[in-house]
Amino acid sequence: MKLIHSLSVLSLFALGLASPLPLTAAPVEEAVFTGPRPGALLGYGVAVSGDTAVVGASAAGGTQSGDNQPGAAHVYVRSGGTWTQQAVLTGSNPAVLNWFGNAVAIDGNTIVVGAPGETSETGAAYVFTRSGTTWTQQARLKASNPHGGAAFGSAVAISGNTVAVGSAFPRAKIGFASLGGWGGENGSATGVDGNESDLTAGASGAVYVFERQGARWHMQAYVKASNTGANDNFGSAVALSGDTLVVGASGEDSGASGVNGNQADNSVGQAGAAYVFTRVNDAWSQQAYLKPDAPTFMQGFGISATIDGDTVVVGSYGAYVPQTVAGAHVFTRNPAGVWSQQAALTPLGEAGSFGISVSLSHDTLVVGEDAPQPFYRGVAHVFRRNFAGAWSRETVFTSPTSTWGGGFGIAVAIDGDALIVGSGGDDNSAAGENKVWMYGDAGRPDLAAEQPAGTALPSGGTKTLGILPGTSTDIVFTLRNTGPHSLNLTGTPDRVAVSGSSDFTVTAQPAATVGALGSTTFTVRFAPATAGLKTATLSIPSDDPDESPYVINLSGRGLSATTDTDSDGMNDAAEFNLAALGFDWQTSQPALVNAYFANANNNGLYTTSQVQALNVGTPLLTKNPATGKFTLTIGIKKTTNLALPFSDFPMTGPGTIAIINGTGKLEFEFPSSDNAAFFRLQSQ
Repeated sequence: MKLIHSLSVLSLFALGLASPLPLTAAPVEEAVFTGPRPGALLGYGVAVSGDTAVVGASAAGGTQSGDNQPGAAHVYVRSGGTWTQQAVLTGSNPAVLNWFGNAVAIDGNTIVVGAPGETSETGAAYVFTRSGTTWTQQARLKASNPHGGAAFGSAVAISGNTVAVGSAFPRAKIGFASLGGWGGENGSATGVDGNESDLTAGASGAVYVFERQGARWHMQAYVKASNTGANDNFGSAVALSGDTLVVGASGEDSGASGVNGNQADNSVGQAGAAYVFTRVNDAWSQQAYLKPDAPTFMQGFGISATIDGDTVVVGSYGAYVPQTVAGAHVFTRNPAGVWSQQAALTPLGEAGSFGISVSLSHDTLVVGEDAPQPFYRGVAHVFRRNFAGAWSRETVFTSPTSTWGGGFGIAVAIDGDALIVGSGGDDNSAAGENKVWMYGDAGRPDLAAEQPAGTALPSGGTKTLGILPGTSTDIVFTLRNTGPHSLNLTGTPDRVAVSGSSDFTVTAQPAATVGALGSTTFTVRFAPATAGLKTATLSIPSDDPDESPYVINLSGRGLSATTDTDSDGMNDAAEFNLAALGFDWQTSQPALVNAYFANANNNGLYTTSQVQALNVGTPLLTKNPATGKFTLTIGIKKTTNLALPFSDFPMTGPGTIAIINGTGKLEFEFPSSDNAAFFRLQSQ
């Protein structure tokens, strides 16, 4: 790991050639904050939760301008689109070169600040809580096996009452390696809660998990890689979401690719890796080992990581080295706990550390790139994921006040519609380059449809229906807003309009406004008067900027006793009536059809043409407005050979009738000379 970090910032910026980068409009800039003094490194660590942001100023000028100030973490709050500073946090053990603020994290009213240089570079992490508008220190966290150079606090993450602290080479030390020799925890253990005292794997790195009970914190786990190696930099990035922990190891050397590859293949130096751990009943275990799809030398995969629910994004710094490819790799987890790569996002052709920072909020991903040519002032890329899981680059932007070498994008954070971009600056930066930018309107409404609920129906997709002529069916569609802004359905007079066959009607309209991450439903009735194919189109205009109108195609068929759509030997109407036996009029099932006919005819029950008699129909009860009661009259008809018509079967004579209270069942037991018979139940 030491080679890449021994390069100066300016020399890193100078690597590689590329064509000009097309920049597009940024989200709405709401505020710009400048560092407390030149070289303060304001913005190497940024985090946001709702309307509160925390920004680290880890050097605070002490090592850059000679004024010997310790680091700090600046807290900003937003009200009505206006950001103001609420607090400046310093730890209970402030000192120059503590690098307090190198890493920051926030969840609600709790902030965690890393100080990897504290106490001979053993490192520490500080927890602060807010009551009203006042922040106070709640805890000072230390490693259970502290040693010089471990840099505990180089990365921090928080989710609820759980904090994860990395002990690896700090990101803020890139370009300042001469300031100290610390490079991460040296433990040689593997897995969770191994031997902490064996410190023979230099700079292998570790992560420590802490849990809060009441106002007290205790260490819950000592986490190591499953393939611990010297200089792996395990803990270079940490991310938490509930009971899932992601750890980056930007110096790991395996040549494996994808998920759960060969961890012992140390053939690609510093390619990097990421590890996923899950917690069950307070016990942590490794769930997945993630690698880029094509690992390359010094790719630095794992220098950044972010998680939201079942989606993880891992970034690289590889574009610092011409022969590698930087990127941001997206992985998703299915309900069975299996991870797979969903996307590999890449820069626009320029060299410049694309993936040095990543932050995910729902389906919006921000990727920082702090040194793309020809600007060398940094950019941020915003990607969106649609309901089908496809990612697209929505915008690439920088700030007009960002300057050459300012490192815009060295750190990014997004939550809902709030986006924070840090710059960090460099050794020779002016005060104006030591900035952090606050943006609003980073998120936007995002419409997605489902039918049935939980099953995505993409815009332009088709819903296929089929019922018997003269009957009807109601289909409920779910509209979801997966974005952090309210979604407005703008159609007039109908929010969902249907065009095409009159056999389709919208019987219940959705709500006009769908809140962030909310949902609404609407209902379409299909009532074919005749047999045959009927088509229509649903149009759903909204203020979703890239999918308006949302279009759903309807393909309905009045099922016929003379049409066999799937060509399997049984007509559509018959298959519809026998759906309970596994028949599907859209899917060819010749084996099932043959077995059905063979078994039935062997018993002499019916012929193929007689299957049509199984139309049950759909009874509908209406309330008597005078009495407020429903009347259900049940008629039963019987046939032994499916010949029409069915004959009446009165529930009288030698049979016994029993009503089973509370279960909705009526039993009629009777003797019969028939071996088997079909009964049809109908309202009368």
